[in-house]
Amino acid sequence: METKRLKQFCTVIETGGLRSAAELIGMSYGALSKSLKILEGDLGIQLFLPEGRGIVPTNEAIVIYKKAKNIIAQVEDLNVIEEKPEENTIKIATFEVFGTYFLHILKPLLESYKLDLHETRQGELESFVSKNIVDFGITYEPIPTPGVDFLKITSVKMSIFATKNQFNDCDFEKIPFVAPIQPVKGAPSGVKGLDGWPEHKFPRQIRHRVDTLESAMELSRDGLCAIYLPNFIAKIHNQFVKDNYKLYEKRLPPGFKQVKRDVYIVKPKSSKESLEMKKVAKWLRFLD
Repeated sequence: METKRLKQFCTVIETGGLRSAAELIGMSYGALSKSLKILEGDLGIQLFLPEGRGIVPTNEAIVIYKKAKNIIAQVEDLNVIEEKPEENTIKIATFEVFGTYFLHILKPLLESYKLDLHETRQGELESFVSKNIVDFGITYEPIPTPGVDFLKITSVKMSIFATKNQFNDCDFEKIPFVAPIQPVKGAPSGVKGLDGWPEHKFPRQIRHRVDTLESAMELSRDGLCAIYLPNFIAKIHNQFVKDNYKLYEKRLPPGFKQVKRDVYIVKPKSSKESLEMKKVAKWLRFLD
């Protein structure tokens, strides 16, 4: 039995008639009618009954139609050559905190590899790793997830930043902050915000909430608010902006001890630490 006859049969069912099906397929009415007769002989059943000037499918034809669609789909799948993943492609999931500001240190890696970078949200990152959507992830807010391991690779210093003379004479309670709009859920550290500020111990005045780090940076360098972020980000940022847009470290509130956040490689539990993971871990240690 030829697959093309099944396709012709399905087209007749879907268009509702021989003439419209013949036009769609690009064959004559007579040739299509003959092809269907051969198919009926192969199957040993009558597929259509005359009705007025047209035809209607028999009950058996409706059953055959559903099976034929499955057969055609399976045959077409056999003819599709599965696209091979590009060689030397490294797939990483991380937060915008790292994705936007750490790529320059990966230059040696990117000279040898193509990069697929997924800038994910907290919790989503671990899911990407466990489902093998990415090779590994980079995070500083690990969320315990079945099927993944966390490998601590370094720590980064966290500080308050604002433009040079902004908020120098303000009491801490009066300093307006920008903070992530998305809350953290399920973090062992107990922090509620993605920037890691311990709101439960040191409440701050949050003036603006944003979804992306770059929006927060824009508000901060315009002097509208202060921002709490890793020191390495401010250092990199200051290399590429004019002096009046540079961010400077500000004093912490009384009783607030300097925080260093641990950075982790997130890998599938079922896989070993790859050479690429080791290279990325090595270069990330130079962040702070």
